[in-house]
Amino acid sequence: MGVISARATSYLFNKMIMDEMGPLTLMADRFLLAFIIMALLFAGRLIRINKREIISGLIIGTAFFAVMVAELYGVRSTESSTCAFLENLAIVIVPIMQSIITRTLPSKWTVIAVLLAITGVGCLTLKAGAFGLGIGELLCILAAVLYATAIITTDRFSRMGDPLLIGIVQVGTMGALGLIFALVFEEPHLPTTHISWLMLIGLAVVCTCFGYTLQPMAQSKTSAERTGLFCSFSPLVAGIVGVVFGHENLGVMGMIGGALIIIAIIVSNKKEAR
Repeated sequence: MGVISARATSYLFNKMIMDEMGPLTLMADRFLLAFIIMALLFAGRLIRINKREIISGLIIGTAFFAVMVAELYGVRSTESSTCAFLENLAIVIVPIMQSIITRTLPSKWTVIAVLLAITGVGCLTLKAGAFGLGIGELLCILAAVLYATAIITTDRFSRMGDPLLIGIVQVGTMGALGLIFALVFEEPHLPTTHISWLMLIGLAVVCTCFGYTLQPMAQSKTSAERTGLFCSFSPLVAGIVGVVFGHENLGVMGMIGGALIIIAIIVSNKKEAR
């Protein structure tokens, strides 16, 4: 849950820093900085990395790179809370994908937890009423499908070696791909203001070193379905960040949504224990 919470703070900060740089440049700066930090901290373990861990990190990193591209271009064209809701439709898509892969029906606890979670996310992010589906919203829906795919991919490959090393390779892959595409489609550069540097460092350290690098470690200890459900916690954290930094108001519906998400996670724990 801590991993999902860390990554949830990125919605608002991504939107703010993209006033200065393009999405691909942001990905290059953010993920390469995080990779350098993690590589220095865990240099001793990286020396012992094997081919299977490198391949696993490359695959997971490519999957999450696709998620981030859709998310960043989506959040440029819509509100961050709307993007959080739509992208976290992954909590519904993951168990559906898992059922298709395993050719089994989801358990009743999974169905109940997903219904509670998606209702909670709706209360949190749709307080003001309905919204239209523009290009930004469609990109966020695409991000949800890609995110669900990335969660399942991580579930498959995070157990193939040291999950920390896999996570570090994942982050490096995302940064390298961001730089390659930024060189083609943008003019990559570093932040030019103190505020932008602070936001970039926050994105790199909190949202990436913790949020992305440790996801393979977290998923190696739980199921893809449960990870997908925990994604519902993301808009709750995103809402809190919006209140503190964006002067947004959660209101009564927002608090109800947060309560429903907590209940959904409790139900998920009940299902996992059985």
